[in-house]
Amino acid sequence: MRVRADAVNPFHFGIGEQVLGYAFTTIASGPHPTDLLHPSVDFYMIMALALDKAFRGSEDRMSGRRNVDILLEFLAARAVEASDEQTAAGLAGLAGSALLVYADNGRARRVYERNGFVPMAGNPVERERGQAIRLWRPLHAPYESTRV
Repeated sequence: MRVRADAVNPFHFGIGEQVLGYAFTTIASGPHPTDLLHPSVDFYMIMALALDKAFRGSEDRMSGRRNVDILLEFLAARAVEASDEQTAAGLAGLAGSALLVYADNGRARRVYERNGFVPMAGNPVERERGQAIRLWRPLHAPYESTRV
């Protein structure tokens, strides 16, 4: 994927002054997620995502939802906003959100899949630390974690 390095957006998530996690996002261009013969499309690329170890697997006391699911839902809403901004600027909207996860990171893969991410065509890809899986989520995909 080709990343627009001039437009990296940092987000910090927390309660009061306590930071629970962070994410870095940008708009990236890459092959269509399901058809490698399709022209390049733009994605809301989640370049980095981290949650403090103390909060991994934990739930928000108010909503009872997992903290990581709340973080991913926020990023999904931001992806819709970014797509709308592109459309308003006369550009094509975004295909969805995308990220890379190492193939051997089963816990992270399960979190992303629970939140609507699915593998892209053309997997796996080689990275410095080993094989990675490119995942994507359509803009309006449902979340398993929020279904009744």
